[in-house]
Amino acid sequence: MDQPSAPAPKRKAAVVDTESEADIRPSTKKPKPNQTYVEDGHDSSSVLESESDDDEDDMSFSNDSEDEDLGFGFMDEDEEDEDEDEDDEEDMKQDVEESQHVVPGHPDKIFQLKIFTTKPVEELFIFGGDGERKKWLLDYHAQIKYDGKVIGHTHARRIYREFVRANFWQEMDGVSQDMSNLAYRIFNRYGCLLEELKSHPVRKGSGVWGNELDFGPILHFENVHIYREAAEFRRLGLGTTMVKAIIQKVQKKLEDNKSDKDLTQEQTESKEMFEGLFGVPDPKFSKLHCLTLPGWLTRDLEPEIKDKNPSQQREICVKAAETAEAFFKSLGFRRVGASSCLAFSLDPQHPSHLIAPVDDYEPSEDTFVEEFTDAERAEIKAAFKKHEKEEEIFAKKLATILPLHHAAIIQADIDCVDTFSTHLAKNGVNSTDWKAVQKGGNNLLHVVASKHKPLTTTWLMENIADSAGLSTARNVKGYTPFENLNSELDVKRTRAYRGMRLCDVSDQFIGHPEEAVQCLAALSKLPTINSTLPSVTVKRMVDHRSRLKFGCTCGDCIEGFISPRMKAALVYQAEKTQELTSEWVEDADMWWFAMKDHIEHVPEPIKQNFETNKSLRQGFVNTFNLVASCLKRNIAPTRTNLIAKFEELSEWPPVTRNYLQVKGTLDGKFEAVLLDIFKSAEDHGEMTCGSSPYFRAMCGALDVDTVKACRNDDEFCMVMVALGLPNPNPTTPFDYVLENQAMMGQVDFS
Repeated sequence: MDQPSAPAPKRKAAVVDTESEADIRPSTKKPKPNQTYVEDGHDSSSVLESESDDDEDDMSFSNDSEDEDLGFGFMDEDEEDEDEDEDDEEDMKQDVEESQHVVPGHPDKIFQLKIFTTKPVEELFIFGGDGERKKWLLDYHAQIKYDGKVIGHTHARRIYREFVRANFWQEMDGVSQDMSNLAYRIFNRYGCLLEELKSHPVRKGSGVWGNELDFGPILHFENVHIYREAAEFRRLGLGTTMVKAIIQKVQKKLEDNKSDKDLTQEQTESKEMFEGLFGVPDPKFSKLHCLTLPGWLTRDLEPEIKDKNPSQQREICVKAAETAEAFFKSLGFRRVGASSCLAFSLDPQHPSHLIAPVDDYEPSEDTFVEEFTDAERAEIKAAFKKHEKEEEIFAKKLATILPLHHAAIIQADIDCVDTFSTHLAKNGVNSTDWKAVQKGGNNLLHVVASKHKPLTTTWLMENIADSAGLSTARNVKGYTPFENLNSELDVKRTRAYRGMRLCDVSDQFIGHPEEAVQCLAALSKLPTINSTLPSVTVKRMVDHRSRLKFGCTCGDCIEGFISPRMKAALVYQAEKTQELTSEWVEDADMWWFAMKDHIEHVPEPIKQNFETNKSLRQGFVNTFNLVASCLKRNIAPTRTNLIAKFEELSEWPPVTRNYLQVKGTLDGKFEAVLLDIFKSAEDHGEMTCGSSPYFRAMCGALDVDTVKACRNDDEFCMVMVALGLPNPNPTTPFDYVLENQAMMGQVDFS
């Protein structure tokens, strides 16, 4: 079966009149307490009924129905307790608003709508909090009552990313599984939309979402639920009413809250500086974005899936998820790239509003035949390590239907080359077996690269890839073999399970495995390095491989890991420190006062000498300039390179030499300066700090948008380790918890 060069998007039938989408936008008229709230305009829920007249249980939605990596499965973790009732602690409810609601066409039915907020409590077990309420997170709830009984509930969370930029994944994961899924699937570790969802030729989807999702508060809808026992009230537009009411309340709150009382001092200063320099409000503190991951509530589907086989259960749940997606699209939500997330913009000029629901991008479906029987699915479900069991069963089935793919999965690298060579000799280069794809639309090149088999990858590139079009073919997700491997490596680079917890391990990254780098090099058609090549060519090839190793996406990272923007940040901090402290060298007391925050890592004996030795003070300050000079020449500031740069100096008096030679060792001299520069850059980084105006204001003249962006822009820990410095974050917060549990015998690491 031939692999298409780009998967064609799947389109769904229209399910709603697009005129209903405008209803969700904030109204300037707010119903007063106890005023009857009549929904005007089109009832979007009634349109959904036309697609599923035979099923009245579709109107209960929750986030996230499946995990792309683990396969299909029911959402059974961290589900909300939907049955909100009057037993809720009233002191947890804040900013309560109540009104009456009448459904068009049903004047005899009067519903009570209650909107309120609650603040979640810090999760004590994971992060050792003290019970303080999260300032960055606020829960919004909408309840619908009829005859005094709660019949429906909607839950959304308002998220201020600026408070948690540096630990975005960690903080989101600590709240709920839904929040974790949202964070890890469409955002990077700093809460910015994944670059591939903005610019990848396939993964960007409709292409209407971009940098606007990087900043501003998020309103994340976790569930919309009209209870099963109140099924007669479904398809009356009550779900739409609750969603609209929450959005309008949040937007009104943002508009009313013009003060900076919820911002830190640094954030307030950054906001004021931006407005002063550019004459417009800083959008990252005002623009609201609504997001959701449509799914289903397991509890709501239990009566339907009971006694059904796995295939039937899957069909029921997929239908429920599609209905949930159609519901949100009827309100104006549109898919973010090729992800499972939908977003809504309150900007009436946003291009997403020009896309009708029927025209919204739909990811391609996997056309590979159903690979597991019900018995095999049951075996996988019963296994402790489900993913490994799935791989084992699938590999056995491939042996008969796709023998080359089977060899690519189970054989050693060199044996796989022999198998492919034999097949080529018998069947030739035009054999359809070379173009065959397995589940996910992966061809042979996707598979062998994913398995980190450089010999086989190289063999395919040299003998088969061009004629069969393997290297440019895209799988169901839209990835070529090179992109697919890069994507998999980035996942392994950034996240890992600690026990049952998914953790951000970005700061522990020290480079991709050598076999994977060799596969990337082969897929890039990078020649093998040999002694006959000119030194300039060898240097260029070494740099290219280094960039592959460290995940560089700009092509300009110094030695593969220092990106242009990080270089700019480090140079700025080095020069600023050198300039601000040079004038105080003559006055020991003033110099000490100015530098006290910059000498934290200087060995203690040298610190004491600073008080009495002007030469040492000047030499220490000059070392900052050495670092800046190296970076400006696109040289990594390792100890070796800094010494070489120092040897080029013709300095008199030799103050820098005096500093480097004091106590008879270089240990800690350069490192003290580098650690301070990195700390200052990270503390003032817009992503790592979340409040600094460094790039956007203080260095406005630099015009950061003209400096090439890169995947490694904010990976300070990775760069520090690559330069030989100690890693300030060698473990994740959850490692500490697991270690303590292991000591108490609660966790078995075997």
